[in-house]
Amino acid sequence: MRRRIDNPESPNQRGARLELIAAAALMAEGFIVYRNLSSEGPDLIAQKRLGGTSVLLRIEVKSTRDYWRSVLKTNDVLIVVQPSNLVPRIYTSQRNANARWLSLFESIEVIRKKP
Repeated sequence: MRRRIDNPESPNQRGARLELIAAAALMAEGFIVYRNLSSEGPDLIAQKRLGGTSVLLRIEVKSTRDYWRSVLKTNDVLIVVQPSNLVPRIYTSQRNANARWLSLFESIEVIRKKP
C-alpha cells in the first residue's frame, strides 16, 4: 500500500527512525549497538569496553522525557530524540548513575527527583 505524500509518518515509523538516530549517535561515541527486534524489552543494547571488561547498557529511546521514572526503572539510559531537533540527549537517573560507566559517554545528564 502506498502512503500519501501529505500523510505524516506513523508512530511506529517515527519510533524506528528515532531509534536509528540514537543508535548512530551511540556508534559515534564508540559503542557497539544492538537493536531489539521484538516489541518487549529495551529498544537498544549498547556495549563498550571499560578497562578490561565490557559494559552492557539497556537503552530506551523516546521523543519526550515524560514518564522518565518508569522508563529508568527497567533501563539504564533514556535517550530523547525530539523530532524537530534530532539531536539526541542522553539521560540516566540518580539511582542508575554509576560513575564508572558515566565516563563512557561524552555527554549524559543525571535526572534527579524534584526536591
